[in-house]
Amino acid sequence: MNSPLLFVTAPLAALLLPVTADRPSTVLSDAVEDAVGGAPASQVRIERRVIIRVGPSAPVRQPRTPVSRRVVQQPAGNCVTVGAIGGVEPTRDNRLLLFMRDQRLLAAELTDGCRAAHFYAGFYMENSDDGQLCVGRDHLHARDGSDCQVTSLQRLVAAPR
Repeated sequence: MNSPLLFVTAPLAALLLPVTADRPSTVLSDAVEDAVGGAPASQVRIERRVIIRVGPSAPVRQPRTPVSRRVVQQPAGNCVTVGAIGGVEPTRDNRLLLFMRDQRLLAAELTDGCRAAHFYAGFYMENSDDGQLCVGRDHLHARDGSDCQVTSLQRLVAAPR
């Protein structure tokens, strides 16, 4: 009986069935053996992998009169919480604009050879233990297969008049 459902239910059944002296803990290995078609199983490995997708930012309505504001860059540290990123958009100067949920705007520079245009549909990344996107550590994956790292994070703020 090769059922994918058996792989999920076998560990639960092993926990719920009573263990007796004549039948120690072979319930789980017997269930897995049945599921893989009679091949004895000596070990079951369950892995958990979480992939995070950050989508492109929502289109912004353009104001009727053009606003010309200069922005300045400020250091933003080496890490940013992934859950705080609301959207992403590539720029013409080969950076990614990260629109934060708290209204901040960050610019992420990518490693040499990476093109920000590949991230037009957002990016994917594996969830880290600390839930952060860090410079030089985490890899951003584009839908076309590009794999890049962030080399710096800068906060963009309006210049004082």
